[in-house]
Amino acid sequence: MSDFKGYGPDHEHFLKKRIADAIAGADTLELAVEYVMDILNTERLVSYS
Repeated sequence: MSDFKGYGPDHEHFLKKRIADAIAGADTLELAVEYVMDILNTERLVSYS
């Protein structure tokens, strides 16, 4: 397990905005879920690097 403690409130706000934009821009629920999962997977990869 890494010692990663998070990026802080500014990054958290940025992440929430990206997720909200992905949901708002999706035509279907399935696309919204796919977009959000892509964002979360990207963040997971960033936190381990």
